[in-house]
Amino acid sequence: MPDARALFTLAFMPLGRRGQVARGANLLDAARALGVELESICGGRQTCGKCQIAVEAGHFPKHGIISSPESLSPVGETEAAYAAAHPMPGRRLACACTVQGDLLITVPEESQARKQIISKAATERVIDVQPAVRQVYVEVPAATMQAAGGMGDWERRAACAAGLRRGRLWAGGGRGLDHGGGAPVRSAHRRRAG
Repeated sequence: MPDARALFTLAFMPLGRRGQVARGANLLDAARALGVELESICGGRQTCGKCQIAVEAGHFPKHGIISSPESLSPVGETEAAYAAAHPMPGRRLACACTVQGDLLITVPEESQARKQIISKAATERVIDVQPAVRQVYVEVPAATMQAAGGMGDWERRAACAAGLRRGRLWAGGGRGLDHGGGAPVRSAHRRRAG
């Protein structure tokens, strides 16, 4: 015999939320009204399967309810089609169910929507950023066989970077673009076409 009451108790585990909802209330809406955030990417159109729940069956004295799968509306065509394509044994879609009795519902981990929790109040802070390394773009003249001293690419780049660390351009004709600060220089080597 169906229960004639107008309000039923819902308890959501493992979240511990519980409250009263009206007969015929959509389970997804009822869960959200009680502060239980369920994933529902499709907006309740029974297509994403993110709002899966499991109804616990039995007598639960701690919550003062007797819960059974019959306390939800029967499975509809859309939910049955989804379950046929994506097996979900022992589960229902919260967006497809209406409440018909007291329920103890387990919300699986993958169905729980997480909200970012900020544990501290926002304050205005000035942060002085002084990186240990900064990037400097260096252009060095192209290597030639007639170069005085026989400097290779690495030596010419190192000489140019050393000149930047001292705050001047390298006398060998290279140019550097320094992005400020006094941190050690890491350079990106690029040869200039001669």
